[in-house]
Amino acid sequence: DGNTSGGDGCSSACEVESGFDCSGEPSVCGPLCGDGLVLTGEACDDGDLDTGDGCSDTCTVEGGFVCSGEPSVCETDGDGDGTGDSGDNCPGVSNPGQEDADNDGAGDACDADDDNDGIPDGEENPGCATDPDPACGESPGGGGDTDGDGILDQDENPGCENDPDPACGEDAGGNDGGGAVEEEGGGCSLTASSQGASSFSLIGSLLLGAGFLVRKRLSI
Repeated sequence: DGNTSGGDGCSSACEVESGFDCSGEPSVCGPLCGDGLVLTGEACDDGDLDTGDGCSDTCTVEGGFVCSGEPSVCETDGDGDGTGDSGDNCPGVSNPGQEDADNDGAGDACDADDDNDGIPDGEENPGCATDPDPACGESPGGGGDTDGDGILDQDENPGCENDPDPACGEDAGGNDGGGAVEEEGGGCSLTASSQGASSFSLIGSLLLGAGFLVRKRLSI
């Protein structure tokens, strides 16, 4: 090759070095594809010159594959993110960093609940998708709406924070228990009883007045 340096494919003794192929005069040497050695200028070398297996006959990585090791072992990479399908935590979604906030094996890019707090990412308060605390983003007074019924937790009827029915806790008449209280066995509310008492008082006064007039006329 016109020099006595080694490591360029042609040794100082003018012998072809392992992993190289030399031709011409002066010799031009390059990596020998198909020998299983990955040398400068080769992206892969799986030890053969077959195509369609991930490493081409020119030792380049074929589309849809990733290759590693020496000799190269290649496998499919369906989403093209550089991680083979067998080890990809989101094989159908490109996520080069393989982020997995809750370490559940499903990457954040395809995990509907990144922090495993029971609240889907789309329903999390801003900035809370990777915070495992269900109360993340809520005000000190509990300003969240856990069940998504449009009523803040702090305004829910007792025991209804996780019931998506806005009518949870109300009686058949739509009351939340804060209205008039019925007396036991009577079937009438305290308000109704008070109104009844006032009516009886008026009638009694009228009867007394009428009796007084009758006695006055008799005495004349």
